[in-house]
Order: sequence, then structure tokens, then C-alpha cells
Amino acid sequence: MAVLAQPDEDFYKKSMLDTFNRHDTNGDGIISPDEIVTLLSYLDESGSLKYNGVQGLLSALDRNGDGQVDFEEFVDWVMQTNTGAAFQEVEASLQTLVETHVFLKPSDEATMERFTLFDLRKEQNRKTLADIDLGSLDDPGLLVLSVGSSSTQAYDARDFATSFNTGTTVSSVEACRELTTALTQRGVQYSRVLLINSIGYLVELSDTCLVPLSELVSRRSDKPSIVALHAALVEALPNASMHVFNRLKDPATKRYKYAQVTNDFSEALASLRGLHLCMSAEKVLEQVQDAIVDWGGSSFKVYVNGKRIGTELMDANGFLCKGDVLDRDRLAQAIRDIKVFVLKLLPDARSVFIVQTGKARELALRQQ
Repeated sequence: MAVLAQPDEDFYKKSMLDTFNRHDTNGDGIISPDEIVTLLSYLDESGSLKYNGVQGLLSALDRNGDGQVDFEEFVDWVMQTNTGAAFQEVEASLQTLVETHVFLKPSDEATMERFTLFDLRKEQNRKTLADIDLGSLDDPGLLVLSVGSSSTQAYDARDFATSFNTGTTVSSVEACRELTTALTQRGVQYSRVLLINSIGYLVELSDTCLVPLSELVSRRSDKPSIVALHAALVEALPNASMHVFNRLKDPATKRYKYAQVTNDFSEALASLRGLHLCMSAEKVLEQVQDAIVDWGGSSFKVYVNGKRIGTELMDANGFLCKGDVLDRDRLAQAIRDIKVFVLKLLPDARSVFIVQTGKARELALRQQ
């Protein structure tokens, strides 16, 4: 059996410098009070770190008397402290935490959303539709469109689940044409189309639970993607009623004005029953995952045994996407930060499955 060499002090020093460089917000290589709080908080498991006294600490560390503390000076000090030992412990744990990272295919996302809607949350969703007189969830004449900002997932109660590259902010003539073709070829005479998810934010607070799609389109001519989506649906299903589910929240209570149907794909992903639906997960299905991470554009969520145990903000779209190019080096850095977060929640974790969506996913799949 091969014996792995233990990382030496130079390895830890380089790792620490890499970590600090990722948090150097202005890129000047100098530690500021705000940055030192951010960096030490990254290692502070007790949560006891305070801002007071940081400026004094920086002054004490200014060895060359230039009034500033650069990364090299700071790291040399940290390596001699308990914080340095804590950093080395984190780095050692990272070496044993094996991650599997995948960009979730849109088709997998649609399949898992469908599983959550029609299986995991079936009773809840059935009641929600009944309460607004929208008929049965099991009605074969019901087509559900989950319209997000950049993609639209379509599925029904039978076996249909697919995805299209169009949404509330992304307009694609080709994707709308694909939608029309897919529905026409399917040959199902859907009588009702329910549009949920982000499109529900485009209605007005005074609106009822269901807003006719045609009415929303007449109001929001500034949204060409919605106009095109409506045209594609009408061409394929000229006799179907089409309604947008109001997703706005009551300003007073901060809760949804109307009970929502639930189709969150992360519930299917995190459940032992739903993971097998993700074709992107084929290589991890044979091993037990200590944690599953649902990583979107603005945050990531950590699940253990189907339950969410932590959420962290992370602007993946802004950090990873440079125009139409995915920054692979920054992707590796971000994955490392996710692993550190997981280890703070689960110190003994040895495997984590990270599933990524958002703009970074779109760019990655486009570049493949």
C-alpha cells in the first residue's frame, strides 16, 4: 500500500497565501482591517473573532516600518500561532475530503424537478392546486413550465421532462422553436399550462393567484423572452388555458402571498430516492456521500441524509464568469471554499457531491 507524503511547512505556507490572495478584494497584496477579519473568520471555528484590536495587530506585524502589512509578513506571523496550526489542520482535512463536482445537465434538472413536484411533494402540491380550483395534479392534460431566469423546464404527470434554454432574462428564438416542436411532436392535447418559478415575480402584488399569460405579456412588452415563450406555446397548444402562478411575497409578512407548488430539484437531489435520477451522478452512485451540495448562482446549500444543514452566500456567477468564459482556476478555488464550509459542519466528512447550476453551468456546457 502506498504511503502518502505529509505536506511540509512550505506547502501550508503556499496554501495560506493562495487563500489570502482569493480574499484580497482590491488586489494590492496588502492586508486591510476588513480583509484580516474576513480571512481569520475563514479559519475561526469558534465564531469568537472580533473586529476590535485588528488595527493594533496590523501595526505590530509591520516589521519593515512602511505602515502596511503585506501577505508575506502576515503569513510568517500566522505560521507561528495557533491560527497557523488550525490552518494546517484544515488543510490536512481537505486532503482527505474527496469531492465530486458536476455541472447539472438541464435535462437532469427537469427530471428531478418533476420528481419533486409529482412524487416527493405530491400531496402538498395536489392540495395547493385544488385550493385554487386548478384541477387535479394527476390530470394528463396539465403541462407545467418552470420558467427560471435562464432556462425553462417542462414536464407533465406522465413521463415528459425536458429543458429549454430560454427564461425571463434569456431570450432564444431557437429554444422557443424547440419548445414548439417538442410539444407538437409529443401530440398531447394539453388543456392547461401552469407557469411557475421566476416568471411569477413579473406579476403585480394586487394580482390574484393565477394571472393569464396573455395578460402578463400585454403588460410586460419589455420582456421579449416572455413574449416569445407565449408565442411558442400558443403555436403548439392553441386551445390550452395558460396561467402564471403569482410568486410575490406580502411586504408585511415577507411570506408568499399564495401557497406555492414545490418543485425544487435540490429536494430530489438530496433524497436517497432522487439522486439516481441525476445522470450526471452516475460515477458517485456506487459510493456513500457524506454530504450533497446544491450550488447555484448566488449561494450553495449543504444536505445530509436529505436534510439541509447549512447555507452560504457565494456569488458564483460574478466570481466565476468573465463575460462568456468560465474561469477554471477560480472554479477550483471556489470548490475548495465549499469543502472548507462542509468540514466546519461535518469535521469527519470524507466525500462530498457538489452539483452546480447557474450561469457557470451554462458556460461550462457551452464550452464542452
